[in-house]
Amino acid sequence: MTTNVGADVTLSVDVDKTTGVTYQWFKDDANATGDYTSASYTISNLRAINGGVYRCEVTYNGKTISTTGAEVWGGLPL
Repeated sequence: MTTNVGADVTLSVDVDKTTGVTYQWFKDDANATGDYTSASYTISNLRAINGGVYRCEVTYNGKTISTTGAEVWGGLPL
């Protein structure tokens, strides 16, 4: 995904369960910064430093699955 520098970007996962689910967002295989424990993750005011591969691990009932990585890069200034 390429978007303009300064834009907000929201990544999200859709899970059928509503309780007992935990989320962990990662950027380049390290914990993402900010609120990274919900079904969506927002990068506010995108900057070049925010570029990378983001993914989410979802755990339910002791089983964890990982999303495919989404590549995010800041494009041209607004």
